[in-house]
Amino acid sequence: MKENTFQILRKKTRLFYSLNRIYLIFILIFLMSACGNKVTYDSFEQFENNSWNRFNELNFEFPVDKSTYNIYLTIKFDETYSYNELLINTAFYTPSGEERFTNYEIKVRDKNGEFIGENHDNNIKLIFPLRKNFRFSKEGICKLEIENLMTKIETSGIIGIGIIIERD
Repeated sequence: MKENTFQILRKKTRLFYSLNRIYLIFILIFLMSACGNKVTYDSFEQFENNSWNRFNELNFEFPVDKSTYNIYLTIKFDETYSYNELLINTAFYTPSGEERFTNYEIKVRDKNGEFIGENHDNNIKLIFPLRKNFRFSKEGICKLEIENLMTKIETSGIIGIGIIIERD
């Protein structure tokens, strides 16, 4: 039996709307993933010979506005790192003139002596939150200094240190 023109038109219309729905879903997924990226600054300092000299203070400068941010420390180290923690001091200098100093003891191994963090080809990446929901009261440049507080002059096994700034 031959289909009448009305049925053929109806099938083509259904196909058209089905394809449009699929395109719309792809567009929405793309837009949602693009809007999900809240990282405003990402910087990493790599050390020579995978060793952080105690007197090599790291300095980062990043722009901020009157918003709330999450600030993370990125530590990359290899399996030769022999300590259970990393001792650091941070100094925040905000655009409004506020200064905040904090010492951290960052655990890099669990109770069983296993490294904490993502392991990729014997390199471990650990992301540690320095400040969560930190609100800046003035727009401008924020400065962050990171100091190595480990007892040895050279802390071997550390590939590098970085920071990630994420708008909350």
